[in-house]
Amino acid sequence: MFRSSPEYVDSYYAATSRHLQSNRPSLQEDLDVDVCVVGAGFFGLYSALELAKAGKRVAVVEASRVGWGASGRNGGQMIIGFPCGMQRLKGVMGHDRAKRMFDASREAVADIRGIMDEHRIDCDLVQGHLEVAVLPRRIADLTGWIEECVNEWGYDKLQFVEKKDMPRYLNSARFQAGIIDPEGCHIHPLKYVLGLARA
Repeated sequence: MFRSSPEYVDSYYAATSRHLQSNRPSLQEDLDVDVCVVGAGFFGLYSALELAKAGKRVAVVEASRVGWGASGRNGGQMIIGFPCGMQRLKGVMGHDRAKRMFDASREAVADIRGIMDEHRIDCDLVQGHLEVAVLPRRIADLTGWIEECVNEWGYDKLQFVEKKDMPRYLNSARFQAGIIDPEGCHIHPLKYVLGLARA
């Protein structure tokens, strides 16, 4: 039988959000609600928040703590697109559906930012996403992604970073070039999920 720990796993995220963590009481009584959400991670809390905004009476139950699992200890990257690559999605579902998915990934990032603003969630937002090339042959992949975004997905915000300009972003001579995406960003995921729970 799965038994989860009552404490967060030791990590930078847990150590730097202790002031936000609180013990919530165990459920002791029967509740009469419209919806019971099981799991206080990103998806459960977002669903509960949207249902509450729609006027539903909502309870969230969690076996451990808010954001105890992957929601509180992931990499914190908010990046548009999909890890498998847009061309793979296009090959499986066609251009139009892949384009809708690409647009939905941008909307998701914007929605999360909107939640942060509306509920004043301070989660150490760092603006911009940098993708780099270590090997010279990878530079073509970067420029190809810029062209693909413009020509296929209608996204023209990616900026190429030449090797001479890389030290502005990374203090290493190892990187050959990079791409900056101004819509991508990084957050402190545990601070975000704790803020979502407060909201």
